[in-house]
Amino acid sequence: MSAPGSAPLGPPGPPARRRGGTATPALLSAPRRVYCLRCVKWLGTAPNHVCLQRANRTRCDRCSKNGSACVKIPPRFRAAVTRIQSDATTLPGVPSARRAAAKNALDIAAATLGSRVDKHNRRMKKESEDRKSLSLVEESLLARLDSFESAYHTAHGQPPAALDDDDSDDEEDGGGDDDDGGDGDWDGAVAAAGADGS
Repeated sequence: MSAPGSAPLGPPGPPARRRGGTATPALLSAPRRVYCLRCVKWLGTAPNHVCLQRANRTRCDRCSKNGSACVKIPPRFRAAVTRIQSDATTLPGVPSARRAAAKNALDIAAATLGSRVDKHNRRMKKESEDRKSLSLVEESLLARLDSFESAYHTAHGQPPAALDDDDSDDEEDGGGDDDDGGDGDWDGAVAAAGADGS
């Protein structure tokens, strides 16, 4: 029998669909299994509890009901979650003399997992903020470079440099169209230079 406050084992089966494959409102809000820290820590009290979340919610059913923050566990920690769930299911069968110690070990494992997840989330948040800051710095430097270049051309009475000038010159010259790989013009120029110097 499930412990008080626990959900049935496994998510319920999918509701019926309308003809033509159109999902019913019940299907759109059908719960799916998720993994949040509070529910994993709750396994020591309700070993058969299943963390479920409705499609139209951002928190699982238990966290939503209790008005609690719902911190999802990243996939990289699923192996640890599986071990905790496995230990939790065996908890009711542990002899009463050792049950308190087994529950305490389970609570410690869940708390340790919570610390690892919190550390991971803080690191990911910092990396995201660092990337955003770096992007802003790059944009600022590029804008400053464009400003300096524009000021230089203005000071020298020159029009702003067009982008991809080198590519446009190559297209106008037909660069690389010679049968010998485009070296004919270069060889001719070298020969002419030699003739002028002789």
